[in-house]
Amino acid sequence: MFISIKTHIILLLIFATLLPVALLRCFMYPLIQSDFKTMAMDNLKVIGHKQTDLVNTWMHERQKDLILISNNPYIINCKNFTVKDSEYQKTIWFLENIVEEYGYKEAFVCNDKGVITLATSGDRVGENISQIDFFKQAIRGKTFVSRIIPSKVSLINCFEEELGLSNIFVASPLKNEKEDIIGIVALRVDVEMLSNLIQGQTYGKTGKISLVDKDAHMLDESRIIKVLRKIELVRRRSALGLKLITDNPSMVNSVNDTLKDSEYQKTVRYLDMLVAECGYKGAFVCNDKGVVTIAASGDRLGENISEMDFFKQATQGKTFVSSIIPSEIPLINEFDKEEFGLPTMFIASPLKDENEAVIGVVTLMVHVDILSNLIHGQTYGKTGETYLINKEACMLTESRFTKQLKKTGLVRKRSALELKLIEPKTGELTYSVKQCLAGNVGSNSKGYNDYTGISVLGVWDWLPEFNWGVITEIDRAEAYGAAYNLKYIVIALMLIVVFPCLFVAYFFGKKLSSSIIQLKEITEDITEGDLTKKAEIKSNNEIGALATSFNTMTKNFFERTKETTKSEKRYRKMFDTLKEGVYQCEPGAEGVFTWVNHACAEMFGYNSPQEMSGTKVTDIYVNPGDSLRLKEKLKKYEIWRNFVSFCKKRNGEHMYTEQTTNLVSNEEGKPVIIEGIIRDITGRRRLEEELQENEVRYRDLFNSLNECVYQCEPGAEGSFTWVNQVGAEMFGYKHPKEMIGTKVENIYVDKEERWLFAEKLEKYGVWKNFVSICKKKNGERFYTESTAHLARDKDGKSVLIEGIISIIHERKKPNKT
Repeated sequence: MFISIKTHIILLLIFATLLPVALLRCFMYPLIQSDFKTMAMDNLKVIGHKQTDLVNTWMHERQKDLILISNNPYIINCKNFTVKDSEYQKTIWFLENIVEEYGYKEAFVCNDKGVITLATSGDRVGENISQIDFFKQAIRGKTFVSRIIPSKVSLINCFEEELGLSNIFVASPLKNEKEDIIGIVALRVDVEMLSNLIQGQTYGKTGKISLVDKDAHMLDESRIIKVLRKIELVRRRSALGLKLITDNPSMVNSVNDTLKDSEYQKTVRYLDMLVAECGYKGAFVCNDKGVVTIAASGDRLGENISEMDFFKQATQGKTFVSSIIPSEIPLINEFDKEEFGLPTMFIASPLKDENEAVIGVVTLMVHVDILSNLIHGQTYGKTGETYLINKEACMLTESRFTKQLKKTGLVRKRSALELKLIEPKTGELTYSVKQCLAGNVGSNSKGYNDYTGISVLGVWDWLPEFNWGVITEIDRAEAYGAAYNLKYIVIALMLIVVFPCLFVAYFFGKKLSSSIIQLKEITEDITEGDLTKKAEIKSNNEIGALATSFNTMTKNFFERTKETTKSEKRYRKMFDTLKEGVYQCEPGAEGVFTWVNHACAEMFGYNSPQEMSGTKVTDIYVNPGDSLRLKEKLKKYEIWRNFVSFCKKRNGEHMYTEQTTNLVSNEEGKPVIIEGIIRDITGRRRLEEELQENEVRYRDLFNSLNECVYQCEPGAEGSFTWVNQVGAEMFGYKHPKEMIGTKVENIYVDKEERWLFAEKLEKYGVWKNFVSICKKKNGERFYTESTAHLARDKDGKSVLIEGIISIIHERKKPNKT
């Protein structure tokens, strides 16, 4: 049964193709799917936890805002104010400013009976809220956040006024100096603010985050497209927190308060509460001269800060955030010990009177640990960290890895203001720091070395308002861990796939190639000249048919080879009968004779052609340069005829040779062999030399005559081709060479005489005693008598005029015509 080798190969390829696919589907796909699921869930958890922290932080900020308001001395007293009181309008203005700056919907104060005594919305004054849940909770002494409920009054939505908008009420008790509860203060918060905060960070195209209550109702808006810059949010909270203090009427009056004023102590307690609640390291107020008039820490009273940068900026009427600098006074560090030089930041804002004139500055002192904790609140993997840098390339916040940096000696106490971000190997700033200081915003996904020398991936942003850079980095090995694992899995699976494929390929390849190898071995034997080999392959496929065809081809080739051998012997015998030498040799400067006939071998003194074969071609030349010259001619023209050279026989005897040579090249144009015919021309050469000697002798004879002997071209316009010395001097030339090439007619005074003389020669072949007047080179005239002979070739064509010219002293009879 004939089975095509094509079928074997197709089946083998199908098997080799399907096997890797099956293995990848069964083993690799589940592992990759698992890795990507894990990665997706890890990212989702990070986003979810971050949003939870945002919500939690946002709600706590609302509570802190209310605590600050409720501890304001003016708010405590406002429960007894009436519309006619002067302080009433100041307090209303303060609440309205809070509502406008923070985006609250409403703020109001009520007494312990639940009656609203002061509100940003005048319609609510006198309303009784004693039955509402947030009043009942706040009147018990705690700050309370209500559930999200529909509004009962019309509020402005995105487009128009609307009832039922989602609201939150934050309420806090008002206490007098004896800590008795005398009322509450409440803020109405629009839930849209919380929705915007949550949806500011998205996860993919379909990812969303929602708030629900215990009744499974959605509390926030569904996903909308709004962008919330995180760093802007942080900056806004600090600035607005300070503005809350500066707009406080009590704070404005504190510039001129003294230690004995009753309001002074209330304001000090207010600042102390502010520092304790918000985590500031200090708070103080100074007048327009820079002298501290009130401070949470009494040690700073009377201190002059007029030269401080933050004071100068704040007195110009704007809220200013200073650079992070070492503290000049002892502060409580992270180990609950006092320490100088802790990284500190000052936030200052102007205090203005009713006429908007700046009368002082209120300042908050912020420990950078707060900012560090905020940044490190959300971590990215085991090695990810975010940190701030200043324009001097120093770290402003604490590194997540401060403990390790202490062990390596990069820092002594802390990273902030102590660690300069330099790559250990090069001593230069790290790549991300360079980009930040250049004012660029970007990222690097290929990897660069961080300040510890580890390859990391990074994202950076420059904040020109503060001259800070925000850099987030993670070790490259961790970030691409899943990809590396995938690479190792692929390598392992490829090895698992390769070995079976190799085994199958080897088994089938060996089976299929054994016949081909046998054919190859037989082909090599035939190449070496053994044409008796046969392929003993019996197979019912293409290889079997190929073996049969191969044997037939070998048989035919063998028979033709025998015929070729006979023809070669016949031609070689014919070459051996030739008198000229016939040869073949290798091309190139160092080529040798590969074959010569008997005549060639005998010509160079060898007994047989075999004896001369293998001799270097250059050995037969007296001058080896002749061989190179011939090969250059062949390289250029491929055929060169009648090449004469001086050669030598084996015994050293010299002889003249003449060669006609042909350069044979292959299809690619590469020379493969030189073939040529060489003959001994020593006898002819000697005869030519004798003729040359005779010619010289005769020329010497002509030069000894007193007459001008010359040769010239035929015709009236011919030129002299040779003259003897006497002839040159006769016509005023110093040497015959000067006269050769001169036109013959130029020596005649009357050129008609030259034409007449040429006609006579053409007609009769010889003309004697032709008298004419000639002239020398200088124009001197004299009489001459010429005898000339016209030489013709075998076809009767004129080729040369030879003649003799003699000087005569008188005019003879006219020439016969």
